[in-house]
Amino acid sequence: MTNQELPISIALRQFRAKTFLTQQEVGQILQVSKTTVCRWEAGDIIPSLKNQRKIKAMITDRVADANNEPN
Repeated sequence: MTNQELPISIALRQFRAKTFLTQQEVGQILQVSKTTVCRWEAGDIIPSLKNQRKIKAMITDRVADANNEPN
């Protein structure tokens, strides 16, 4: 694996698959519409820098939470 980050569209899709969140739920977390999440995942539009930061924070927080859960 390389040190490059995944494109935001792929990272978001993979995150949703791992967490079993719907596009609607991710949209609620990020305060955007389900359609916006769908378009980000499809690569139709690129999230603003503000939303990219929110997406990265959401993914990082969920990964940290998962790592802190008892086995």
